[in-house]
Amino acid sequence: MSNTEQHTQDAVNSAKDTIGSAREAVHSAVDEASRQGAAAARKVRDAGQNVAGYVRDQYSHVSDEAEQVYSRGKDMARDWEQSAQRRIERDPIKALLIAAGVGLVIGLLWRRR
Repeated sequence: MSNTEQHTQDAVNSAKDTIGSAREAVHSAVDEASRQGAAAARKVRDAGQNVAGYVRDQYSHVSDEAEQVYSRGKDMARDWEQSAQRRIERDPIKALLIAAGVGLVIGLLWRRR
């Protein structure tokens, strides 16, 4: 083998080694990127689950509060109704006159329009 052929063969072998090293580096980089991507996906999934849990807790809290407010309002309306009914039963003439007066005022206001 001549000197030129030997240099060519050495260059080819060196290029093959370089390509092999580059291939290994690319595979290693792809594997690392894949691991980091999977880790990022897990973090995003975990954060989403945390947010979903927080939203569920807040919804439950608001729902409970709304139910309590509704119940208190219903109780207050029932108490007001019972109080008005007792007053009417105690003094029906007075209640009738008040209702007639209120009706008259509303009628006059309605007529003005």
